[in-house]
Amino acid sequence: MKIRKNRNLRQTSTKGFFDNEKSAYLQFTDKEIFQVVEHELSAMAKGTVVDLGGGPTLNFLAPEVTEIIKVDVSDSILLSKGKFANLAFILGDASRIPLKDSVADTVIMQHLLHHITTEDLDETICLIRSSLRESFRILRDQGLLLIVEPCLYKPIFWTQKKMYPFLFSIYNFMGFAPVFFNSLSSLMRELEPLFKSTEVKMIKARLPLSCREGWSLEVPYWFSAARVFFISAQKQSSNVSDI
Repeated sequence: MKIRKNRNLRQTSTKGFFDNEKSAYLQFTDKEIFQVVEHELSAMAKGTVVDLGGGPTLNFLAPEVTEIIKVDVSDSILLSKGKFANLAFILGDASRIPLKDSVADTVIMQHLLHHITTEDLDETICLIRSSLRESFRILRDQGLLLIVEPCLYKPIFWTQKKMYPFLFSIYNFMGFAPVFFNSLSSLMRELEPLFKSTEVKMIKARLPLSCREGWSLEVPYWFSAARVFFISAQKQSSNVSDI
């Protein structure tokens, strides 16, 4: 019951933030980092694409993409750019995706994982793990998981873990959606049992610090505490229960 309660709290908190900051997020998605990522996603996305937590971002259109299903906790931000013939919207949580098994050729997690949080660190890590397993579940055999995610340097990552309850409170006090950033090594450990042929590229672009309206500060990638990585991973097994 505790996990379910915190999941609902997370969904309400994240939904409320992105509903309120819808217009700012639309501007945020025009930043350089999304333009750079567009080339990587468009080159690899194909078939039926399930875009988890992507909001209004639609920077992976390519001839090989036949259908896009966008899953997000914020119905307001999902609908903010209208409808397209091959685009469907589903209100849902990445840790409990409301789709059947093996429906996707490509799953995209673009700047999603750090928003999967509760006030409890262990439950946050469990929800991140559940989201990766859910992406595995809905992928067809040989399907691709494409992740775009900022990852902290190890010392900063461990400091974040130690200070997590305090940081969570600060985010809430300031009206931001709480975040938890993985290190690259911690994220890869979660992916290893599920996926094979994993490739990692670092995205060298300025990093926006917030999508809050009125905030437009960006920092060079070499000056940031995090690096944005593009990770592509191929589904390894057809039975997640075997992992």
